[in-house]
Amino acid sequence: IARDTPAATVCAALQSLRKLDGNSVYEVRLQLAVAEARYAVGSVETAHEALREALRQLRLRANLIPDPNQRERFLCDGPDSAQVLLLASSWLGEML
Repeated sequence: IARDTPAATVCAALQSLRKLDGNSVYEVRLQLAVAEARYAVGSVETAHEALREALRQLRLRANLIPDPNQRERFLCDGPDSAQVLLLASSWLGEML
């Protein structure tokens, strides 16, 4: 989601999340967009909440991959996954 302002990004991502109702492969990407946009406008606590949800969704999806090598590729090679893990470590001090 690319918008002109962080606020527009948050609005667009939240609208998309409501439509998806938690049942989409795009949820991690949308939660990440919300987290980054909220952080950009100084809403650190709500940015952290969105990032925690992105991390939770990422964990759920990763746990569905039985093969450890494929799971690692999913987590490390996907740009959204890698960004969520990087920010979770940096902002929250959390690891997967």
